[in-house]
Amino acid sequence: MIVNKFGGEIMGDPQLVKLAVKNIKSQLKAGQEPVVVVSALKGVTDLLVELCERYDQQKVDRLWNLHEKWLSKFQMSKSKCQIKSKCQISNLFNHLLRDAKMIRSVKNKAVVRDRVLAYGEKWASLLFTELLRQNGILAVRFTGEELGIITDDNFGDANVLYAQSVKEIRTQIKSEKLKVKSEKCKSKGKSRYIVPVITGFIGINRRGQTTTLGRGGSDTTACLVGAALSASKVILWKNVAGVLSADPKIVRDVKSVKALNYEEAEESGKVIHDKAMRSVRQAGITVEVSYIQNPRQKTVITRYGSNAKAGVKIISSKDKLRLLVITGDKIKHPGALLEIANIISPDKIGINMVLIRNTMDSLYIVVEKNSHNFNLAERQIQKFNYELRCQNVSMINVIGRLDWHTVEKVNHLLHSYYSEACLGAFPYHNCVRLEAVVESEQVKKLVKIFHKEFIES
Repeated sequence: MIVNKFGGEIMGDPQLVKLAVKNIKSQLKAGQEPVVVVSALKGVTDLLVELCERYDQQKVDRLWNLHEKWLSKFQMSKSKCQIKSKCQISNLFNHLLRDAKMIRSVKNKAVVRDRVLAYGEKWASLLFTELLRQNGILAVRFTGEELGIITDDNFGDANVLYAQSVKEIRTQIKSEKLKVKSEKCKSKGKSRYIVPVITGFIGINRRGQTTTLGRGGSDTTACLVGAALSASKVILWKNVAGVLSADPKIVRDVKSVKALNYEEAEESGKVIHDKAMRSVRQAGITVEVSYIQNPRQKTVITRYGSNAKAGVKIISSKDKLRLLVITGDKIKHPGALLEIANIISPDKIGINMVLIRNTMDSLYIVVEKNSHNFNLAERQIQKFNYELRCQNVSMINVIGRLDWHTVEKVNHLLHSYYSEACLGAFPYHNCVRLEAVVESEQVKKLVKIFHKEFIES
């Protein structure tokens, strides 16, 4: 069994969708059992987010036109099967209108917001299921709710309840397989495999309410399904040649990384989300990040990665960060660190902590400037009479199997090309990531320098 995840960029491009179908056909021909997980068409989730903030009929019309155009490009608007699909999409749009208008009046907006954001994947799964059928492939559609992806009540960024979800997924897929065994291929008298098409990004809590899994949610779904079904591998299809050694918008001569271990993939931050990694680690399954236009170009992620010698594999960067430097006599008092940790607790403020370092009289904290009120944390710190200095920053990440020589080289490069770096590289046991915190306007220059020194040389 192979779990295939097709993201929004692929789903939104008719030529790439054709390649997606071609890959499913190839797997079936090879005697494999593909499972498909889809994201919403590119741009759809953004429109749904905007719709949650303010109802706008023009945005609703754009959403409808995007999906109707998709149907027409594949000439899927005339046959009885496709007419039925269009009716299903239309029904979902009617539900969307009801929910989008409801947000303004309900007390718990987060519950309805997740219901609205889930429509993108539901439309996409309908479209892809019908496209497979049009290509002679038996397919059945599951939403995350129907499949039994059970989560907690953290709407917008729900956490999967692993054991319960695995049990439900196995039950649902197994029952569908039993149906398939009874369906015979008329021409050859053999049983035919039916391809499950699953909505990414969507789960359901114990009270039956739709939840969404947050950033990288479709990857999370694909890896969870792969773990639940003991798949031989999960393929995350991209329109790039696997995992790249740097952002091609910054570095011209990027390279495709052949292999990563779980830690390297997780620490890179852009390969696979940590929620998805939990399922991968638990089941010990292989993940491939594959180029949709040339499947031979890919990055293979396994428990041990490549057996190659230690070295740097990826130079990445992260923007929209905030550096908090806390100083003063109070920072030296017992309990100060705990007090500050409570102030910036994700449960209270909603901050994703990136990095903490402390010296005798200073505490350095780097946080993401996300949608939560990180300014509240700054006000709270000052309220508790700590001296605080803040600035917007970016971070450079050096990923790989790293040693002390790499640490020295990173800090030497920082000193040579930007001696005013806010924070330099700091190693740890079994180090797979080094980071440097710099002013945002310096980050692109430094990424190029680091890539040339570590990757290109």
